Order: sequence, then C-alpha cells, then structure tokens
Amino acid sequence: MKRLSYALLFVFLNLVLIGCQQHELFDQEITSIDILTWDDQEHVDELTDPDLIAELTGQLETSESASTDNLDIPYPDYFLRFNHQEQTIQELGYYNEEKTFNQVRGQFINSESGELYNVSIDLAIDG
Repeated sequence: MKRLSYALLFVFLNLVLIGCQQHELFDQEITSIDILTWDDQEHVDELTDPDLIAELTGQLETSESASTDNLDIPYPDYFLRFNHQEQTIQELGYYNEEKTFNQVRGQFINSESGELYNVSIDLAIDG
C-alpha cells in the first residue's frame, strides 16, 4: 500500500511540474500580430482579433517545446511580430505546415532561442 501511495505521489508531482511549464514569451498584452514574409520581410497581413491572439499566445506560453539547436532545418515561411500597441514584444517564425523536430510537432519557432513550440494554429494568411 505504501508503494502505491509513493507511486501516485510521484505521478501527481510530475503532472504538476509538466502542467506548470511556462515560456514567458509575452510580458505585456498582445494587441496585434504583424505577418511578414521570412525572406524579404514584406508585410503580408495583420491579425487583430483579440480572441485568436489570446488563444495563440496562451498556447505558446504553456506548450511543450523542443530545441532545434544543431539541426539543419528549413527557414519558416513567415516572420511574426507580436505587438503591444506599436511596440514589438516578441518575434517568432511561422511554418504554413506543421514541422516535427526532436519529437515536437508545431508551426511556431523562436529563431533566437531555437525552440519549436508544440502549437499548430492555421493563421489563414492571404499572402
């Protein structure tokens, strides 16, 4: 019985630790997302829907991620600037199609840190 209690405690603590993962990508509320082409930084679109922005930023901050360091990966299709009013808070790459690197599947990558986030949301880009 004691083993079972320890095993359940171990599982519970691991779930709590996994559930508490935070990336802290956004230290301010995001009011818009500029979408630019990756290659030439040409402005393609702007997202301003607060519900979509809240869903995306929430998923990015709590998602599982994997390092892409030392991997030869393709450049993202788009460059996203997450803005609070006119100030850029964060910049991420966006793949039109999901990519899998180091057992994580997603469309968003932090090219600065090399983290691929386990988040897939179709942004319906018109470019």
